[in-house]
Amino acid sequence: MMSRNGKACFCMERLERIATHKLGPVRLKAVSERGQLPGASVFHVTVPPRSRHDMILHRRTREWFMVVKGRGRGIIGGRRVTFRPGVIVFMPPGVPHQMITDSVAMEAVVIFSPPLKLSGRGMDVHRA
Repeated sequence: MMSRNGKACFCMERLERIATHKLGPVRLKAVSERGQLPGASVFHVTVPPRSRHDMILHRRTREWFMVVKGRGRGIIGGRRVTFRPGVIVFMPPGVPHQMITDSVAMEAVVIFSPPLKLSGRGMDVHRA
């Protein structure tokens, strides 16, 4: 965000006020606004309890995923993984992945580079 004199200014927002995008059972909130982090986008991701999303991949974006709350399991590039707070995963473009939760929701901070496009022309979420 720019001030009237063209200098960058401090921005702060509450997570509950950010619009939620749905991708199957997964809920995504775009934490970064366009232009704040050139070349990247940041999302707060929630996977509700007892959820499973389709196996997906991103053709152009790299994904850096850090679990901050809850737990789950998944498959990344054909390998079974367990998610818990503190687990960090990096996935280059083209790696199929899926997240599954049991009785507890999972929350993560996810960075995509280049910025992830969730819909429309150039969308980069594909079924694997």
